[in-house]
Amino acid sequence: MNKKKLATIAVIAVFVVVIVICFVSVVKAPIEESIADNELSKLKEKVTVSTSKTEPTAEKQSDVIIPNESSNTTEPSQQPTHSVDELLGMNKECYAWISIKDTRISYPVMHTPSEPDKYLNKNFYGQTSSSGVPYMDARCNDDSDNKIIFGHHMNYGSMFSDLCNYTRRMYRDSHQDIVLETHKEREVYKVFAALRVKADDYWYNFITAETEKKYDKKISYAIDHSLYKTRIVPKFGQKLLTLSTCMGSNRDDRLIVIAVKQ
Repeated sequence: MNKKKLATIAVIAVFVVVIVICFVSVVKAPIEESIADNELSKLKEKVTVSTSKTEPTAEKQSDVIIPNESSNTTEPSQQPTHSVDELLGMNKECYAWISIKDTRISYPVMHTPSEPDKYLNKNFYGQTSSSGVPYMDARCNDDSDNKIIFGHHMNYGSMFSDLCNYTRRMYRDSHQDIVLETHKEREVYKVFAALRVKADDYWYNFITAETEKKYDKKISYAIDHSLYKTRIVPKFGQKLLTLSTCMGSNRDDRLIVIAVKQ
C-alpha cells in the first residue's frame, strides 16, 4: 500500500472518529440531563411535606409594592413545602429549597463557603454531574442583604433554564413570586427586575449594604438596567434575592432575576 493510500485512510479514520465523538456528545447530553432531573425529582418527592397555608401579610406587601402594581400572583401560599431538615440530614451542605410555581424550578440550594463552586458540576449527593445543583454565592449567609444563587441553563429545560423567560414582562407578571425555604423560615420574594449582564457585572458585588445610600444606589442600578419596569422599589433594610444563569452566545453572558422579600 503506497503512502498516498495510507494518508487517505488516516484522514478518513480521523474523520470517522470525530463524527463518532460528536454523535456520542449529542446523544449523551440529554441522557445525562434526564438522569440528573430524575434524581432530583425523586429527592423532591422524599422531602415534599404539604401545601402551606401561610400567606404574607398585607402590611408586609404594602411595604414593597407601589399601589397599582400588577398583582397577577402565583399564589406562593399554595405551593408545596419541603423539609429542609430532612435535606440537611442527607447533606449538611444543603442551604435551602427554591421554587417558582408553574416552572421547572424546584430544587435544593447548596452552600459551601470554603469551596465556592463545588456544586457547579456535582449533584446533591456529591457525584459528578454536568447539570450541577443551584448553589448560593460563598460570600452570602442568612443575614446578607442580597442572596445570590447560581444555576445552570441546561439545553433541555432543567435547572435555571426557565429564568430566561423573565426577559418578557408578561411572564414576570404571571410568575412574580419566588419561594426560598431555609431551616429557619419560608421566605417569599417578589421579582422586580431582570437584567442581561456580563459575568463580572457590578451587581454581583452587592452582598451587604453598608449604608442606605449604597443600598439605594444598587437598587437604582437594577431598576435602570432592567429589561422592563415593575413599579416595585425596594427600601433600605429589605432583603433581596438574585437568581443568575447563563444566557447568550458568549460564555460570560448572564441573565439575573432580582426579587425583594415580602
